[in-house]
Amino acid sequence: MKVTLLGQDFELSFTTGAQEEIAKLCPGNDIKNLGDYMAAASGTTEQMTAIKNLAVILAKWGSRRSAVLGQEVGELTEDLFDLLEPREILALSDSLMAAMGADSKPDIEAEPIKGKN
Repeated sequence: MKVTLLGQDFELSFTTGAQEEIAKLCPGNDIKNLGDYMAAASGTTEQMTAIKNLAVILAKWGSRRSAVLGQEVGELTEDLFDLLEPREILALSDSLMAAMGADSKPDIEAEPIKGKN
């Protein structure tokens, strides 16, 4: 999923590499506990840090994936994230959740094996 921040395009990809990194942030090092990780960020500063962590990871892997596909996008760093305004971070938060949801859905269609009846 592409997002534009500070006039630059970034690709957010919930790749297996991103999942491994995000899992390390979650309780029990388990990606299934992502909701607990986000819920534990109770204060505004903690919420911004949680969003920053997810954004930087998804954008890093999105940049790597895009490079392999021959596409050029920026890599969102912590320094660039720190330049965002709260309204941009809230919009980014929605994009992060959408990217993780979209990238988790299978996009390969299976057909039944043709053979003996």
